[in-house]
Amino acid sequence: MSRTNIDSNTAAALAAANVSMFALVELDLDSGRLYLADLPFDITWGSNTYSGASGIGTIEPITETDTEARGILLTLSAVQSAAIATALTEDVQGRECLIRLAIVDGTTLRVDPCVWRGVMDVMTLEDDGQQPVLRVTAEHQMIAWQQPSGALFSDAEQQARYSGDKFFEYAAQIAEATIVWPSAAFFKS
Repeated sequence: MSRTNIDSNTAAALAAANVSMFALVELDLDSGRLYLADLPFDITWGSNTYSGASGIGTIEPITETDTEARGILLTLSAVQSAAIATALTEDVQGRECLIRLAIVDGTTLRVDPCVWRGVMDVMTLEDDGQQPVLRVTAEHQMIAWQQPSGALFSDAEQQARYSGDKFFEYAAQIAEATIVWPSAAFFKS
C-alpha cells in the first residue's frame, strides 16, 4: 500500500537537503491518551505534550504492500510503575493506536497526520527483574475489512434497524426461488 496522499508541504519537507524526522505515537487507554515521541525530550504539538521515549521506545518497521498492511510491535523499556499497572489491568484490545511522522526542515515542524492507524491487540509486560519491558501489538485498520460484518440482510434485521423499511421483505423468498432463464416458451417461438 503506497502513500499517494502525502500533501505537497510534507513532500517538499521530505525533499529538503537537511531533514530530521521522528515518530509521534498516540495510544488510547482508559486513563486517557498516552502520547509518546521518538525524542530524548518532551515536545508539544497540537496542544498535546508527547513524552520523550527515545532510547527506551522502539517501533517495529512498518511494512506494507499494495494489498496488505501488517500489524506492528511497539516496545517500551524502563517503564514507570503507572504503565506497569496499566499493562496488568487494562483491556486495550480494539483501542486506537496512531503513529504520525514529524518532519523538521530548518525551523519548521510539519506533521503528517497519519502514517499508520490501527487498533491495539495485546499489551504484555516482560520483567526479568532488572528492567521491565512493555510490548504493545497493534493491527492495521485495514484488518477490519477482512472481518465479517455480522449483518444477516434479513427483513427482521432491517425492520429492527429501520422500522417500516420493506427493502428485504421478499429476500428469503427470492433466495429460495428456482428461476429458469430463459423459459421453455422462449425457444418455441
